[in-house]
Amino acid sequence: MKKMITYSFIISLMLSSLLMANEQVIPVDSIPKEAKTFLNKYYPKIELVYAEKDRNEIDVTLANGAEVSFFNDGQWKSVDGKHQAIPTGFIPAPVLAAIKKAYSGANVIQIEKENSGFDVKLDNRMELKMDKNGKIYSTEYDD
Repeated sequence: MKKMITYSFIISLMLSSLLMANEQVIPVDSIPKEAKTFLNKYYPKIELVYAEKDRNEIDVTLANGAEVSFFNDGQWKSVDGKHQAIPTGFIPAPVLAAIKKAYSGANVIQIEKENSGFDVKLDNRMELKMDKNGKIYSTEYDD
C-alpha cells in the first residue's frame, strides 16, 4: 500500500510538471503581429510587461494590470481590466450596442469570446452571456 501511494505521488508530480511545461514565458516582443497591433491600438501608452504562451493561447500582462489573451494567430480571446474599464472599440458593434442599451452607464471590465458568443462583466457587477448578434441570454448579479 505504501509503495502504491508513493508511485501515485510520483506519477502525479510527473503529470503536473508535464502540464506546466506547456506554459512558457516568452519575450514580450515575440507575440504575433496581430496581437501587437491590437495592443498598440487599444492600449497605446501602456507597456507590455509579461507574456506567456501555451499550446492554445498567448497571455499578456500590461503595466496597468490588465490582462489580454490571444489565440496563437493573434486574434483576441479575452480582455480583463482587473475591475477597471477596458477599451471597447474591438467589441462587435451589435454586442456593444446591446450592452449600452441594457446597462447604460455601466463599463465593460472583462470580456471573453466563447463558442456561442461572449461572456461579459460590467462594473455594476452584472455578468452577461451574449450571442454573437448581441442578444443577452443570461444575466447574473455577482455579489
